[in-house]
Amino acid sequence: MITPRKRKSVPAAVLGLVLLGLLVGTSTASANTVECQGFTAPKTPKSTTLAYRFTCSEEIKSYSIVSNLEVGDFSTTADVLDPATGDPVSGQTFSCEGPIPGDGFGCSGYAVWANQIVGDFGIDAPRCVGGRNQLRSWVVAVDMNNVSSGPFALRSSSCPKVARPAKKKSRRHH
Repeated sequence: MITPRKRKSVPAAVLGLVLLGLLVGTSTASANTVECQGFTAPKTPKSTTLAYRFTCSEEIKSYSIVSNLEVGDFSTTADVLDPATGDPVSGQTFSCEGPIPGDGFGCSGYAVWANQIVGDFGIDAPRCVGGRNQLRSWVVAVDMNNVSSGPFALRSSSCPKVARPAKKKSRRHH
């Protein structure tokens, strides 16, 4: 049985990715104004393979996806789609790599603002337990000046309702 990783490691992993982005960034203080938003959703109702989709407010050249549930696989490429047509944008794509299993993965490439970045990853534990979503995931983006921004929480689709046993009616004798 695979169990979710301890929650202590997630903030450390996120902080580590952010600090790594800052270390490889420029040597002078620089503000990053990139903001990203997006979501994850299972590819099928009970699947542990999740599609992710997000967009950022400015051009980015890399990003990392971090998860509180162990990542067992991920797509090695991520597409960049035109939000108006849903078609791939020529010259904009990402190549992804990272440890398997791990807390997440990183992708490098190029996307301009408003275009949607899409890919998928698999988790090694159930996303929904007792009708509650256990998955928390974030994206950390790096702008064209090598400055990281985030982490930004990726919304996760809700879990199916769990049927609760019906309460027995008590009979009172008068």
